[in-house]
Amino acid sequence: MHITELEIDNFKSFSKKTKIPFLEGFTVISGPNGSGKSNIIDSVLFVLALSSSRNLRAEKLTDLINLNSGKNTAEVAIEFSDGTKIRRRIKRTGNGYYSYNYLNDRLCKQSDIVDHLSKFGIIPHGYNVVMQGDVTRIMEMSDFERRKIIDEIAGVSEFETKKQQALSELDVVRERIEREEILLIELTKRANELKKEREHALEYQKWQKELGFFQGCRSAAQLHGKEKERDTLLASAEEQNIKISRINADRSIEENELAYLKADLADIDELLNQKSGPDYLKMIADIEEAKSGIKLAEQTIIRLKKDKEANLEGINRVFADTKRAETRVTELSDQIRALSIDRTNISMEVATSQSQLEKIEIEIRRYSSDTEEARQKLFSLMEEAETKKGERSAILHQQDMLIERSRMRTS
Repeated sequence: MHITELEIDNFKSFSKKTKIPFLEGFTVISGPNGSGKSNIIDSVLFVLALSSSRNLRAEKLTDLINLNSGKNTAEVAIEFSDGTKIRRRIKRTGNGYYSYNYLNDRLCKQSDIVDHLSKFGIIPHGYNVVMQGDVTRIMEMSDFERRKIIDEIAGVSEFETKKQQALSELDVVRERIEREEILLIELTKRANELKKEREHALEYQKWQKELGFFQGCRSAAQLHGKEKERDTLLASAEEQNIKISRINADRSIEENELAYLKADLADIDELLNQKSGPDYLKMIADIEEAKSGIKLAEQTIIRLKKDKEANLEGINRVFADTKRAETRVTELSDQIRALSIDRTNISMEVATSQSQLEKIEIEIRRYSSDTEEARQKLFSLMEEAETKKGERSAILHQQDMLIERSRMRTS
């Protein structure tokens, strides 16, 4: 690959756009001093980003812009024999400058151009471009320094650099592998620990399910006992209600008798007003007798009232106990309903596990039958081998006997 054309526009002494063709073979540019020959080399270094502004004999990049044209931009374009086009443009601004790089008319970064040229052995600070004084300096170098330049031109130094970089990266990779192996060992230990924890958790879940089942059974038994207790309390309340009804009936009778006695007393008082003498005394005696009966009736009524109040207190206690029992029955019914749902789910899981167990048992029986057949075949083969071994021993014994007889005959 070689340069075919160079285009310079407003760069250093080239105020106008200038195209310089480079034909195959040697292209020589000659001219008097100050005609701009070095500026052509500077433009090549500038567009290929092979040198800094100081090596281009400028304090800063904006000094490369021609001051006589009145334009604020400078541009250099280069084309190679493989069709690659590289263009670089700088523009002066109030705060500094902007630099633009183009690879095949596509805006890119300067590092992209450096990477592209490095594929063809064109690198910054290399010896693709030999400046004035470089030949003399090379001739005056020692053999070791000249060997370094040859290695750099041949790409050996770059290979060594890449080799060192690869070895450094290899060391880093080895360190990472060691760290990863340590981490893998730790993770393996942790995985074993987690496996044990998982087994413990599964065992815990199993016992939790059994505990829930037995708790449900206990709750059901407690509910059954509470229902019996409620039935007993209800029967007791019914008996108390019957007693109260009887007491109310007795009270009504006593009140009726008291009313009759009061009526009799009124009649007697009326007769008292009409009669006197022995009849009067008799009436007085009758009145006293009636008063005694009234007093006895009043005492009976008071006793019945006390019994009624005591029975009412018992009924209230029974009613409160009944309400508490009904509330407890409702709570236990909800618990039984939840436990029934859990029991249904557990039954489904047990059925699934049972089906899986049956499948596993079928497989075990199948494998057991296969193992039994193989064992029988093995025993038959062993018996056959023992038989053949016995036959072989008999044949060897016969051969020994024949050899012994032939030896005796020979002797």
